[in-house]
Amino acid sequence: IMWCRKNFKSTLKRGEPIVILVNAGNANAFTGKEGQVACQRKADTLSNLFNCNHSNIFFASTGVIGEKLQVQKIINSQIEEIVNILLKIDELDKTNQRIVPLMLKMIDGLENFILLDIPFLMEERSSRVRNLKETMDRGDISTSEKFRLITEAYKTELEYGRTIETYRDNIDIDGVETSADFLRVGRIALTYLTVDGNKGGYWDTQSSSYMKASSSIRRATGDALKIASKQAPPALIKIPLYRDSNE
Repeated sequence: IMWCRKNFKSTLKRGEPIVILVNAGNANAFTGKEGQVACQRKADTLSNLFNCNHSNIFFASTGVIGEKLQVQKIINSQIEEIVNILLKIDELDKTNQRIVPLMLKMIDGLENFILLDIPFLMEERSSRVRNLKETMDRGDISTSEKFRLITEAYKTELEYGRTIETYRDNIDIDGVETSADFLRVGRIALTYLTVDGNKGGYWDTQSSSYMKASSSIRRATGDALKIASKQAPPALIKIPLYRDSNE
């Protein structure tokens, strides 16, 4: 208690670790002059191990009131435990050094994949990649959490290939920004129909551009949009599919 009172009144050394050694199960373990000497010896050991000032070291004993503890055994035990902890920290640092470059490559790979994919929900998907890059620069987020966010982004992209979706977005048609309803069928088709229903188109992978849709494709897109938005029961739909010229 006297040791902690003295340190509480002193100025903590900023930039240095604060060390707390807790003895559980035996209160009043270090009392009298011998207790002060014991605290000093423990502080010397901890100060050397953690490279911190004595004023940053605190002690606590809790439990039943018992006999004085054998200081040397405690010091030997704490040295062994601290060395093991430092070894584990060192291993974690080495693991982080290996996994961080991998995560950066995964983010770059995801970004490139989105750029090469059919252009649906581009703002949402690009924003997800930007957020991942910003997260990698943050020190308040653990490596495991960063990795989880990256894998979640990959899972989201994977699900796009298994679902049918409709959403509203703007598209440039003959130089005019126009609102349209888009239909995405997995990753095999992306079509749109303007809100007034007069114009439609589909994404052609070979030319990497939207092609104007015929009247039959516009009608099919309209029917498919109703099915995807659950305004109509499931039915067969006709949509233009991408076919590789090498097939």
